[in-house]
Amino acid sequence: MQSFDGKIVLVTGASSGIGKAAAIMLAQRGAHVIAAARRVAESEATVEAIRQVGGEATFVAMDVSDGDSVAAGFDQIRSRFGRLDAAYNNAGVTNDFKLLGDMTDEDVRSLLEINLYGHIQCMRHELAIMQPQIAPNSAQAPMVAFASAPRTPENTALQAWNNSVAMLPRAATVPKPSKRCPTPIPPPAPLSTPALAPAAMAAGS
Repeated sequence: MQSFDGKIVLVTGASSGIGKAAAIMLAQRGAHVIAAARRVAESEATVEAIRQVGGEATFVAMDVSDGDSVAAGFDQIRSRFGRLDAAYNNAGVTNDFKLLGDMTDEDVRSLLEINLYGHIQCMRHELAIMQPQIAPNSAQAPMVAFASAPRTPENTALQAWNNSVAMLPRAATVPKPSKRCPTPIPPPAPLSTPALAPAAMAAGS
């Protein structure tokens, strides 16, 4: 079991579901978790749950679909911690797993703005903080991970986002000959959460 003792770890979408579970697990393994999300009360509940199990956490308000909100959140992270050792980009929406033909323009835009644009925005800021931390001959590097949705016939549009996001950490962290980069981590297997329940039922699991 990997230890995160003394590490500063960001989890986006930490207000519920996989994000909340990941935040608590990381804190139990020694990380100081930065719980970032747009829902204040739910995120503060995540922070309280972490403290109740003896962990450390800080809430940072962040709406990943809003560039200004993301920038402000990362300014807080820089100001308070000065570094970032790992990031789990989990924030996202499912839009009820609608088929592409059933989605409205608003559905499509929200999916792209939150699930794709949001990931890109967060990674830009994460890499800017992480890159200077990597020593030329270091055996360890900061880590970047991301969430994914299960594959079912009902989530065609969501899977299109999945395939795009799957390449982001790999593409963004390819090292130049003279530069080391953060380590990309693949997504976890789909878990049972309220947001993913419709897909799980459709898949018969």
